Amino acid sequence: MTPAVIVLGLGMPGLLVPLLCSGALIAYIFLRGKNISSSFVAARWKTAYKHGIGLLAGYAVSAGLIFIAWMLSLNARDANMGHILWTVLTRIALLPTLVAVMATAVMEASAISAATKRETPSEK
Repeated sequence: MTPAVIVLGLGMPGLLVPLLCSGALIAYIFLRGKNISSSFVAARWKTAYKHGIGLLAGYAVSAGLIFIAWMLSLNARDANMGHILWTVLTRIALLPTLVAVMATAVMEASAISAATKRETPSEK
């Protein structure tokens, strides 16, 4: 959803939509995973929750970089330069989120493959 927000030009408030959707899903995974009696299924929910936390870490890094971009654009001497800085740096700041989404998708695909083989995730 994050690239779609950029393309549609919804601005910074539009970036809250993917964050809120991801947060709601991770909260559901956390709550749903607490009441499972089967250890195999509980391990799967725990793995999904860990992957979700990694996704939220990507959002946090992006939020920090967006804050830095905002501060740098405010301190620009020329208003046009501030706008250019803001545009360029926010696009760069969204990369950690995009990488986290891709990494989460790959890890979840691997977890689904392991689940179909009835393999239990190893504790690290």
